[in-house]
Amino acid sequence: MAKKSYVVVKDFQTPQVYQTGYSHSPAKIAYRRFKKGMLIKGEMKTSDGKPSFILVGQMTVVPIDCVKEVITKSPTMSNFVSDDDTSAKQQSEDKVKEYMTKTAPKVQYMDAILIGALVGGLGWYFAEKKGWVDNLSPKNRLYAAAAGAVLTTYFVYRYNNRKTKPLKIQK
Repeated sequence: MAKKSYVVVKDFQTPQVYQTGYSHSPAKIAYRRFKKGMLIKGEMKTSDGKPSFILVGQMTVVPIDCVKEVITKSPTMSNFVSDDDTSAKQQSEDKVKEYMTKTAPKVQYMDAILIGALVGGLGWYFAEKKGWVDNLSPKNRLYAAAAGAVLTTYFVYRYNNRKTKPLKIQK
């Protein structure tokens, strides 16, 4: 079998045996550490027609459940777009608009919270200055800011979910 690329999906260690080549010092056992995300090249070995392990180098055995095979595809020319192709530019602009409409509600909610809090807090501040409010507690500005943020977020939520759905006539 040919060597293939594999990516490590969890950390593990495998033992390796080194021959020293000297008669007075026997073989040495060391551990090789593999970390999640590493790419390794190896040869898959099977037992009874089922994959059992990956042989990396000549003596390193990697368990099959610790790796996944990397599958690569060659690029095709069907995705090639020339500069003068206006339909491709229009498609890319449509994709950008679609992306912006998908992420826009998050931005709209954040804007609604900030603007609502600002309007609520400033509204309470000016109401105090005009003398319309008798209770001059500093907590009331925070309560007004929170109420303004909640109300504007609710209005943005209602505005975003106002989509017309066709009526279903039941027989």
